[in-house]
Formats: sequence, C-alpha cells, structure tokens
Amino acid sequence: MKCMLISLLATLLFFCGCGSRAKEQQQRALGEAQSIAQACDEKSRTGEIQTRVARVECARPTLQLLEQSGFPHIDIVQLIFAHQMVPAKQLDEGKISIEEAKLSIAELNTRITTEVQKRDMQASQAKSLRMIGWGALLQGSRSR
Repeated sequence: MKCMLISLLATLLFFCGCGSRAKEQQQRALGEAQSIAQACDEKSRTGEIQTRVARVECARPTLQLLEQSGFPHIDIVQLIFAHQMVPAKQLDEGKISIEEAKLSIAELNTRITTEVQKRDMQASQAKSLRMIGWGALLQGSRSR
C-alpha cells in the first residue's frame, strides 16, 4: 500500500487538461506530497509509526498541500484519502490480508481513472461546443 496514494494522484494529474503554469504548480505539490509519503514510509519502516491507520494519517498533510495548489478533481483526492482509511483499519484489525487491501486500492484506482477520463471528456466536449458557438457567431457577423 506504500505510495499508492502518489500513483493515484499522478494518474489524476496526468489526465488533467490544466494550463502549463497550473500544471507546474501542481507537479511541485505532487513532488512535495511524494516526499511526505516517503517520509511516512520511512517512519513506518523504523517503527516510529506502528499501524497502517497511523501511516494514512501521517500522509494527511498532502491533502491540504494539494488543495492549496489547485490540484484537479480535489473531490476525488479527498475520496482517495477516505477510502485508504478503510483497508488500513481492516488490516490493523486483522480482518483482511495485504493482498485484499491492495486489490481494494487497485479497484479504486480503476474507478478513479474512469471518472477522471469521463470528466475530462465532458470538459473537452463543452469546450468544443463553445468553440463551435463562437465560430457560428463570428461567421454570422461576417455575413451581415
């Protein structure tokens, strides 16, 4: 489950149709988030963090960091954080295996990727329709 969060966030950023300045800021935030996640992984390895729930909580500052950067689809990022807590609690309680937790995260990743692609397609279609509308408006003004 280590760094699954970062791979999910990278997926979100990859599909985002953001402008270059915004994307640069979000890439920096993603890099900082990755550093936080790696620090939490290290704390987990050294025993400073002893439960998986504490590991998820350790990475929580990345959420605020990403929100402040204008990270795309922040509602999905919030969903990722909320969803990670469920298998973490179940693992800590011995209710599921690590393989089941990984499967749960992989299924979430698939759903997230599909949702982001759908949103981006809708945004692209809306932009195309606006461009068509502007084209028709401009053509109409030329014919007068």
